[in-house]
Amino acid sequence: MSFGEEFSCIEPVTKQGQYRIVGGTDADPAQWPFLVGIFAPNFGAPFCGGSLINRQWVVTAAHCVVVSPGVVKSSMSVRQSAPNGQPRGTTSQVARVIPHPEFDSAARKNDVALLRLVAPLNIETRKVAMLATPDTENAWSGVSACAAVAGWGWRLTVERSSIPGRLQAVNVPIVDQQDCRTAYQPNYDVQAKAHICAGYMRGGKDSCFGDSGGPLIVRAGPTGALLVGIVSFGEGCALPNQPGVYTRVSSYVDWITSTIEQNR
Repeated sequence: MSFGEEFSCIEPVTKQGQYRIVGGTDADPAQWPFLVGIFAPNFGAPFCGGSLINRQWVVTAAHCVVVSPGVVKSSMSVRQSAPNGQPRGTTSQVARVIPHPEFDSAARKNDVALLRLVAPLNIETRKVAMLATPDTENAWSGVSACAAVAGWGWRLTVERSSIPGRLQAVNVPIVDQQDCRTAYQPNYDVQAKAHICAGYMRGGKDSCFGDSGGPLIVRAGPTGALLVGIVSFGEGCALPNQPGVYTRVSSYVDWITSTIEQNR
């Protein structure tokens, strides 16, 4: 199914409806135990999201942590969701920030980074996000597969925009790569190796500002959360013919695993 065809994306395992970040519907934190909000000092809301891939490592977007070439943000912390969906759960300071060495902020390529936490967070191994590999991505997240994205970023309505107090989520289908590439030309070069796209041609459902770095998952694999994408960029939020663009995790799984092994 191509980007131009319309259908209703219902998450196949939980049978949950179409959660929306744009438009605002609360998510169940129990479905997102691996999701964390990333905080700067003295700021009451997370500026980005991230995914726990084990108890002490978070994967996020490089553009969330890189201030300028060679300079990364410092004094960050991450927080898990509280049971009520607010980003007020268990906290850990960030000990080390490792952006991809070839991150290109202008082109949004290699938009992936790792955060090593000072203290491990309390999460069972069976509840962390599982990194997609080329094989698992091919098996479970082909074009039109139903994926989901969540975060505490801006929620938009016709009347106003605001930062939600509770976790928001939306189900979106994976988009054909060529359709996505065409949609973003000539402003961005969406490439199959670096990017994976998800959304609706009609718009209306998308991640938004502040959701950067958060997870695009497919409910598959041993943990039920196959991390196929990292919120990277888009043209506005939920606009027609402008699907969300995510870092393709399967292209960076080797870098992620080797970097963790080298920095234990």
